[in-house]
Amino acid sequence: MLAKITTKKGISIIKELSPNIILELENYIKLHPGARFYHHPLYLKVLSLESQLPFKIIISRNDNGEINGIMNLLETRGLTLGPRAVISSKRISSLPRSSISGPLSDNESITLSLLDEAKHICDSHFGYTLQIKTNYNLAEIDSSFKSIDWRNTYIKRLPPIGEDLNLKKNTKYGIKRSLLKANENNIIFREASSLKDFKDWYKLYLLVMRYHRVHARPFRFFNLCREILKPAGLMQLNLAVIENGSSSEILSGNFNFIFRDIYLNGFKSGQMKKNDLLAGDFLLYNEMLMLQEKRFRFFDLGETPDNHQSLIQYKLKWGAEPERVYHNFYGHKSHLVKKGMDFKGDSSLSTKLWRYVPLKLTQYAGWLVNRRL
Repeated sequence: MLAKITTKKGISIIKELSPNIILELENYIKLHPGARFYHHPLYLKVLSLESQLPFKIIISRNDNGEINGIMNLLETRGLTLGPRAVISSKRISSLPRSSISGPLSDNESITLSLLDEAKHICDSHFGYTLQIKTNYNLAEIDSSFKSIDWRNTYIKRLPPIGEDLNLKKNTKYGIKRSLLKANENNIIFREASSLKDFKDWYKLYLLVMRYHRVHARPFRFFNLCREILKPAGLMQLNLAVIENGSSSEILSGNFNFIFRDIYLNGFKSGQMKKNDLLAGDFLLYNEMLMLQEKRFRFFDLGETPDNHQSLIQYKLKWGAEPERVYHNFYGHKSHLVKKGMDFKGDSSLSTKLWRYVPLKLTQYAGWLVNRRL
């Protein structure tokens, strides 16, 4: 039985996903020029199962009953005593732990109707803040929102198959080195094919997150992606692997999401003790060649803090271009919201000390924090 709440004319709220509604939503977002992977209902399902918190999908329909607007929402508890208002407050978000995922509609009037319904939902939850993430300033069309100029996501436009990837000259030199290293060390590019591959990659991911003192996503999230998104063709884990006869060793891995002709690099990890093998560059270059062959048009390398210059330069060297992301707030504490904490570097004493904690503690701390972000 599909849980549906009918509100004002043409607007309904979905709280469960049936195969029919998933198909209907998929058909709408596949044709919408502003849609991103994060708008997909199966991704919303993964987030809800990961956090064990309820979701809502606001759907607008025309007089013929056809969808002409959607907005995905998920509750999140907030991090008690968090260092910023947005982190500490309880939120209804579109969507937590995600990038661009705001309302999609056929026109601005429908967008305003979706926003009105989202604000009504927020108002009915005492002490909650509504958070919507977009690639435009939402306050310009609805002045009840406070919009924060957040950070950039970096998108590489992929040329047609057979054409040059348009990499910077020094990047091409680095690629030649990485390909030579790969040939000398029997490094191959392949897709993860088993649960063991995912678990082995996750161990590397935990090591990288611990090193940079970044809160790690729980394995539950990645396994839900494997179980729900991968069969639908919405995710892929690519690996750079050393082959040693009957055994193999993962050097680097990129956990990616797929939507239409856009490939999204969600999470990266690699063996830091073997950086000299340049497996990360080898992996990313082979991914771009693969995407060219499959006729993808865009490779989204993900969000980056404005002051993390080394990571920005890494993405720019691949020919990626910045696209601005905005976080828009309404309701409780929205007047207190400021731009989020940016990268502080890896030289602080707390970061250095954290690198020595057990990996299980890293994983548990990440689970505690992410379920409330």
